[in-house]
This record gives sequence, structure tokens and C-alpha cells, in this order.
Amino acid sequence: MKCAVALLAAAILGGCAQMQVLTPVSPLLDRPLSLRARDYDIRRQVAELEGKGDWQSLSAMASQVTARDPSNEDWLVILGYARLHAADYAQAIDVLKQAAERSPEDVDARNLHGEALRLSGQPEQAVRVLERSVMSNPDSAPGWFLLGEAYGDTKRLDRARAAYAESVRVEPEYSMGWFGLAGVLARLGPRKEYELALQRLKALSPVLHEAHLKAVSAQP
Repeated sequence: MKCAVALLAAAILGGCAQMQVLTPVSPLLDRPLSLRARDYDIRRQVAELEGKGDWQSLSAMASQVTARDPSNEDWLVILGYARLHAADYAQAIDVLKQAAERSPEDVDARNLHGEALRLSGQPEQAVRVLERSVMSNPDSAPGWFLLGEAYGDTKRLDRARAAYAESVRVEPEYSMGWFGLAGVLARLGPRKEYELALQRLKALSPVLHEAHLKAVSAQP
């Protein structure tokens, strides 16, 4: 349930938040996905497909580009992101690993590779990838958030709390970080910190605040 709630919340925020009409912003990415395309018209297509959640069409577009130019790391990331959202974790892992190996400085490739591993049921491998990612890119709020998710899946809740806290220290208005932090504080406390995180989450994102409350109420 935790995996589904976090990914759904990210998808909702990605559909709502806009830098510009043609540049949707995903809370799981340091860099807007559509900016990886060099041509303006192609950026428009990527943005429209991402906004609609049409992951099959976006995958088909990215597959065509990478077939013509297998060394294009930007389109490997686009393909991996689309396959991740389509729950095709095997292909997402494969292409994102390639992208990260070819362009080690690409924080999104590293972070998404870790998230694909986590969602595929390999949280320990995800932790290793994401720990290396935040070590190389300590200012990546999504990286710290995703590491918190991986720690949570491996029952290391104290580490998860620290990772989420670091994500909002890096970016105080990063609502996904507050979402993760509120989730772990609801279980671990202290109560005062939980209430403060909940207030911050509600102020930044009523959508995520509601998702958190529903998740907490569903817990045994």
C-alpha cells in the first residue's frame, strides 16, 4: 500500500504542478522530463503525454528515438520513466541502469534506477543505489525522499526518518518529503514533530495531506 500511495501522490502532483504550460514538474525528478528533448515540438509532445499519463505512447516515442540513437541518455531516462509508471519494472531497471552508467552525473537516472529496483521488490539493491546517489548528489531532495522510501521498505524506520528530514532540509517546500516524514513520524513519533510535519504538509499540499490521513486510517 505504501508504494501505491507514494507513486499515486507523485503522479497527482506531477499533473498539477507546472513550471510552464509545456513543462510539467514531477516531484520524483530534479529536472523536468520534457526538457530532455532538444526540439520544442518534441518537448510539447513529451509534456502532453506525461500530463495525460499516456505511458505507452511515451514509451513508444522514446523507444523509436533510442533505437535510432542508443547512446542518447536523455531518451533512455524518458523511456525508463515511462516504463516505471507503466509498472514495467524489468525494462525500467534495464534502461535506467544503462543511462546511469553512461552518464554518472545524471541524478535522475540514478534516483529512478533505485526507485525501479524498490518497486520491483528489490529494496536492498535500491538502498545501495540510492545511498550512492545521495552521496554524489546531496542536494537532490527527490533522492533523499526515494532513499527514505527504500529504508522504509527494509524496516529501517529511523534511517527513513532521517532521509525524509534531509529531503525537506534541502528543499523546505518539497511536499513529497513532508509526506514521507509525516508517514514515519505517525509511527515513531515524537508526537509534537508529527503534528508540525502534518501542519507543514497541509499548508504545502492538501492533496498529499488527505492521502496521508487516508493511509494512516487504513493501517491496522
